[in-house]
Amino acid sequence: MLRFCAHGKPLAPDGARLPIPHPGLRTREGGDQLLVQAVTRSVSAVCTSSASADALSLSRVDASALDRRSTSCLPEAMALSRAVPTSAFVTLLRAADRLSTKSWTALLAACGSLAAWVRAEVSLVAASWIVPEMDAHAWMPLWAPPRPGIIEHPVVMEVEKEQDSALEKGKKIKVREEEILNSCKALWLRDKAEITSDEYNEFYHHISHDFGEPLKVIHYRAEGTSEFVALLFIPSQAPFNILYQDYKIGPVLYVKRVQIMEHCENLIPPYLRFIKGVVDSSDLPLNVSREILQNNSQVEIIKKNVTKKVLDLLGEMKKNEYDGYVKFYKEFGRILKEGIHTDFSRRETISDLLLFPSTKTDADSYTTFEMYVMNMKEGQDDIYYISGVSREEVMKSPHLEAFRDKEYEVLFMLDEIDDLIFGGFEYKGKKLKSVLRGDIHLDKTSRDEEEKKFGKLVDFIKDHLKDDVKDVRLSGRLKDSACCLVSDEGDLDPKMEKFLKSMGQEVPAGKRILEINPDHSLFEAMNRLFEKEGGSALLGEYAGLLYDQALVMDGARPKDPVAFSRSMSKLMASALKD
Repeated sequence: MLRFCAHGKPLAPDGARLPIPHPGLRTREGGDQLLVQAVTRSVSAVCTSSASADALSLSRVDASALDRRSTSCLPEAMALSRAVPTSAFVTLLRAADRLSTKSWTALLAACGSLAAWVRAEVSLVAASWIVPEMDAHAWMPLWAPPRPGIIEHPVVMEVEKEQDSALEKGKKIKVREEEILNSCKALWLRDKAEITSDEYNEFYHHISHDFGEPLKVIHYRAEGTSEFVALLFIPSQAPFNILYQDYKIGPVLYVKRVQIMEHCENLIPPYLRFIKGVVDSSDLPLNVSREILQNNSQVEIIKKNVTKKVLDLLGEMKKNEYDGYVKFYKEFGRILKEGIHTDFSRRETISDLLLFPSTKTDADSYTTFEMYVMNMKEGQDDIYYISGVSREEVMKSPHLEAFRDKEYEVLFMLDEIDDLIFGGFEYKGKKLKSVLRGDIHLDKTSRDEEEKKFGKLVDFIKDHLKDDVKDVRLSGRLKDSACCLVSDEGDLDPKMEKFLKSMGQEVPAGKRILEINPDHSLFEAMNRLFEKEGGSALLGEYAGLLYDQALVMDGARPKDPVAFSRSMSKLMASALKD
């Protein structure tokens, strides 16, 4: 702790004797070795016991390299500071040149970081000894606002105050008291019971640059195989750039209260990149580097511990604070579900945290995998889902008709990456199956009779549309609509295909399958026309209209919009004549 007397002069710490250089010392052209040695001894005396005089030696620095009259050489001066401890370097600058307040402010701006400013704390006291007129009152206004919860050694100043005398009534006496100017113990090292919500919020604002309040605070100390303290925050709103590739991931890493890295991405998995906060480890070395972090077992232990703590908190929120969890999920659910694809060891834990709208939920209501499995119909083997852009769009999809008829619940996957994430995923032995892909027959009855009845017409349509579709078959998922397009098993989902194309990715051209509803009156009429006239040009035109109709229902434009419009007009005119 650094103490000042009432006149702003520093007092010797813990009774140490300070070697005071002569007040008349000034730096001459070419440097003054006597001054350099005096500064070195002063800094060594007031530094903590762990700092040696050798570490703070200034003999390597040529004082003549520093500009005496301006701060124009500060970039070069800061380059020199890489070879000398920041505290000693700032001392040399201040002692070597009687900078004006304006120049001194420019110097602090050049230092750039508050960390450098805090490290220079002891040196400023030494500078105050060397330049008598630069007392505490002169440089205290220049002191940058401290980072909340980071100052380790506060500055204490003796002040003179008046108070009522205890011996003589009505008489004022002068007393000297110590006043702490910048005391602030690291917030994450304090007991949780002592910290107010306002203090947590202030620290969150500082570390996240977010003006809102955090949704949840995680503050705990881990002991055992790895000792560390974590103060983590779940934001209330997602940052605007959280989906950008250059988004910086990870909490601030401290080792024994020394900041090592501002964004340590090795401490959390990417699907929890919305977490902000601080991790202070007692086991990592102070000279840790990015390469060491990647192969350090302690870092992996911290990562597992932090990940489990965050997922456990989210599970508790989902169980006990459902409305708050829904608010969180609307902001970060898209990011959280990435863990299904990237973190195989926690797939089941993450899957229990996911929420989905479905055919059986109201607007702004959700279900879960667990609830879905509990409500599955007898004979239902798979968990069905449909991907789309919005709830309103997928609710109107013809692919859901058979599922509504059977009262099977279908989950709505409305994020672009859903099909990639849940492809091949199983929840407690139940496979996830897209209603937009593959051959689906919910009825166990045989369709041999229908295939025999409509087989020749299906072959004709298949041959007529061979350049546009992979196959034509009878549908087991349609009830009211005449036709629809589906993807084959293993093919890309149409939504994922559009997403990749929008990102400029090369997507191989693929054909889809046209499914026809054998119970629809249109198909019955086409079969009668085929039996009467065979493969006529009119029937070929109708087959083309079926394909264009399926494209429109899928949200795409017809193959030939002009031809489609003409055919529709012709059919309408023919119907009106009849």
